[in-house]
Amino acid sequence: MRGVDLNALTSKLVKLEFTSQLSVQQVGYLFQAFDAKSDTVGLESFLATATALQTLLGAVMNDTTTALVEKNRAAVAAEREKAQILVGQALLDGGSKPAGGSGAKAAQVLSAPGAEAKAEEHHEVALPPALAAWEPIGKTAAVKEAAAGMKELEAAFTGEPSGEAAEVLRSKTEEVEAALRGVIDQRVAEDQIVPRCDAAIQAGGEAFTGVYNAVHDSIGVTEAEGMKALREELSDQRLAERVGRGGAKAQQTKTGLMEVYADAAAARPLATEVVARAAQACGVEKAAQPPLKATLRMLEKALLRPGASRGLCDTVCDCVRDMLTANSAAQLARLVRAFLDDEVILL
Repeated sequence: MRGVDLNALTSKLVKLEFTSQLSVQQVGYLFQAFDAKSDTVGLESFLATATALQTLLGAVMNDTTTALVEKNRAAVAAEREKAQILVGQALLDGGSKPAGGSGAKAAQVLSAPGAEAKAEEHHEVALPPALAAWEPIGKTAAVKEAAAGMKELEAAFTGEPSGEAAEVLRSKTEEVEAALRGVIDQRVAEDQIVPRCDAAIQAGGEAFTGVYNAVHDSIGVTEAEGMKALREELSDQRLAERVGRGGAKAQQTKTGLMEVYADAAAARPLATEVVARAAQACGVEKAAQPPLKATLRMLEKALLRPGASRGLCDTVCDCVRDMLTANSAAQLARLVRAFLDDEVILL
């Protein structure tokens, strides 16, 4: 009888290193249920079992992935905040380490989209020891004391970015900058700071990469066409067609904190209009408008830069932010195209 050889099937598990997820014995049990007296399973029986398994997995994959993401959402937010200090190692190597080295890895962790968003709202959860041991720069007593009342001053400035509100905020940021400098100078001089940073990065990857990979893999299986469209929109060819600055690095035209912050306040209405237009065109939900990036976080980024660039804010380019919620990869691809095609945006 023609059929599928169970021995060949189970050998594939060994070759693909899947035996930790599904044992040879389990595979044999699943498929031999139709023909327990033979190592060969009839094609119809094999396909019936395989189809049943595929249907079952497809039915529960999305629900399981969603539950896993929700369970780990708070942990991911806390890990990102607690990893803020990692970029301090860039000061030790002077920005000269090759791509992929300690400094580069720390910068990659901290440049993750939304790494600092809503940091003050994180939930305390169990973390790997290497992460739990970190005290973020912004959470040190000296910085917290200096930054007290800063959010209210930022809100007042955003409403009226000039005059007394501007001077009061400027004075406050100078006070916070002095505190941050002191904390950073002390932190980067601590013993074994670079290997401790590396250990924290590794711990973060081991704790949370599985969550990200599970979500990515699930979307790839259930939304193959949408993911294909998204890859095309993000391809080098597509970006080359749209980007008009010859690949120039994004950079502010000013270097001072208050000057960059004032420009951000002025750009906020235009950015809101562009985002709302793209969201409406794609049927995407737009969340409530968030505040500008906290000046404390802007100072952290500026003061963690190496060498002569330390303290300059010209590379802090995420001051104006918005949040959109896409319900599918295909919808996200349309949103990317809407932004790239919007002539008001200069990339």
